[in-house]
Amino acid sequence: MSSEFAPLLDAARRRYEAAAALLAASLARLAVNSESYRDLLANAAKWGLIGDVEQWFRMRDLRNRIVHDYLPEKLAEIYILIVGEYAPELLGLRDRLSGR
Repeated sequence: MSSEFAPLLDAARRRYEAAAALLAASLARLAVNSESYRDLLANAAKWGLIGDVEQWFRMRDLRNRIVHDYLPEKLAEIYILIVGEYAPELLGLRDRLSGR
């Protein structure tokens, strides 16, 4: 069962990384300097690009766990967390950046 989630988690990790890069690039276009990840998120929240700064920290921590720790017994749990809790925030960022 856990092996079926591995490609999904890899895709989720890549999408999170793309979202974080897109967030940084969007703020750079607004001439907002962010010296740290915390500054980046605070500025993104200030500009209304993200809703929950702490949730973005949790997403980054989860991304790091996926990349650095192969946790086959946790793959289903991690996937459910991504789909249930984090996907709406990431999709919201996409919608706000695209003007939807």
